[in-house]
Amino acid sequence: GAAALFAAPFNACLPLLVLLHEAFIATKTERNWRRAMPFFVLGILALLQTPFAFADILDAPARLIPPLHFVLYPIGFLPETVEWFHRYPATAWACIALALALAALLIRKARHPALTFGAAAAFVAGWTWCVQPIDPVRLTGGGQLLLPAAFCMVAFAGFCHAVWRHRKWRRPVVLITGLLCVLLFTLQWRANWEWRQEPPRPRTSATDTGGVLPLVPDEDAVDDADQE
Repeated sequence: GAAALFAAPFNACLPLLVLLHEAFIATKTERNWRRAMPFFVLGILALLQTPFAFADILDAPARLIPPLHFVLYPIGFLPETVEWFHRYPATAWACIALALALAALLIRKARHPALTFGAAAAFVAGWTWCVQPIDPVRLTGGGQLLLPAAFCMVAFAGFCHAVWRHRKWRRPVVLITGLLCVLLFTLQWRANWEWRQEPPRPRTSATDTGGVLPLVPDEDAVDDADQE
């Protein structure tokens, strides 16, 4: 664990996850802050070793909000939607503020330790791991969301358990999630339709790229290269 902290600067904040576990998962009788202190000290030492990594995060305000919405909405945006958000950035910040308010309200109402821990840990993991921008259309770079997605699933498990404990929540949640599935399927169909309306991209062959083909090449491009 210590080697991982010093080998990659973006891992320096991961000891915060241990502190979050002590704060939200451990019971009052099990909580032991001294158990988490060694991890916290290692994280501080790793930050002192590479202070530029932390400074880069603070220099980019957009990095302070990790792109966790791609975990809940893994379809990606249409180019027109991205252009709209770039043209009117206030709408993007309004959506972020609304999502944070809804998450805070849900955490406050549910009062479930797994939900609180998972949401906070996903935020911290996304803040530290998403060091490169993620393409909002093609989701290139989305592998950085692997650890945040895992903690989001912990939060979702806590949410399901909270719903099971409150009988009055069961029917509304099933109805809302069912409608959400229909909405996501509709958006996915519309995204596929929009992509099919795009003009075909020019084909490339091995000779065009100096004999090097991508790791997952376009089948048409490979066929053209084979014919040549």
